[in-house]
Amino acid sequence: MKRVKDRDKAAGERRWGFVFAIARTWKTVDEKMIKHLVTHLPRNLYQRTWIPKAIEGSGRKTFWIYGKRWCLCHVGDVTVVLSKKGRHVGPKNTKIWTLFTCDS
Repeated sequence: MKRVKDRDKAAGERRWGFVFAIARTWKTVDEKMIKHLVTHLPRNLYQRTWIPKAIEGSGRKTFWIYGKRWCLCHVGDVTVVLSKKGRHVGPKNTKIWTLFTCDS
């Protein structure tokens, strides 16, 4: 995170965006852990999205995603995206991605 923030300070005229995975133990400024969101989020809030397969042929890869704006400790405002391959997949197989945008 230091490198991301240093890069933002060095180039004030640019807007940087970074996507990275984070641990479930990260906390928000309200002292809530991300793993509680993953565990207790109803599956009807997930939205289905898909991308075409990279190899030629028919078919597509389907994912279920949920996004939320949060303020994380030591980072600031981010967009947390939960992604899983199936709608009925349990919370242990959910990937947590974070979009961090430095606004100058």
